[in-house]
Amino acid sequence: MNRLKVWRLQRVLSQIELAQAAGIPRYVIQLAESGIRMPNDDQINALANTLGVRKEDLFGAITENVTVCHE
Repeated sequence: MNRLKVWRLQRVLSQIELAQAAGIPRYVIQLAESGIRMPNDDQINALANTLGVRKEDLFGAITENVTVCHE
């Protein structure tokens, strides 16, 4: 599951509520949670501040479920 969605659900917020609180359009959250498009730096900062986390906690490198190829 996408980190942004995990944090949003932990805070018991809908996409609309998070978007309104962060002052960004809802579609930004929809696209980010679906992995289609990353928010810009200002939007990431707004989301992190609203959720009370570091921006790295939202969109940092994900290491779980990663397949590593060894040659």
